[in-house]
Amino acid sequence: MSACPFFCESGMSAIWTHPTFKSALVNALRKADFKVDVLTRNQAEPDFEWLSAELKNKVRVKTISKEKLGIINSHFKTDSCNFSVFDNEMFRFEYDVVNFKAYGSFNEPAIGQSMVALFDDCFDAA
Repeated sequence: MSACPFFCESGMSAIWTHPTFKSALVNALRKADFKVDVLTRNQAEPDFEWLSAELKNKVRVKTISKEKLGIINSHFKTDSCNFSVFDNEMFRFEYDVVNFKAYGSFNEPAIGQSMVALFDDCFDAA
């Protein structure tokens, strides 16, 4: 089963309740081989009460450890970023979390796969 990793500040962001995001997430989770892993910088977890029990079981949320947060900060040379990777190739990297400035790519498998490896290491340790 493929996992879509999200690394974010916390679950308090408006993105988790935005209607377009909610619809896209539900459609993605309905696929048999899709799940979502969310790693938060703070302990506030996204509220997925609006998901059915079946779909909610395909979402895992953890809080990153200070040690692993340092590794992500060092990797991206910043102490404040968010990112998500889709299909191990497509990714979105938010380098300015205050002003929501980000860049993304739909065809960078090496970068996407390195981000997934970094995320998986941090998620497994949380």
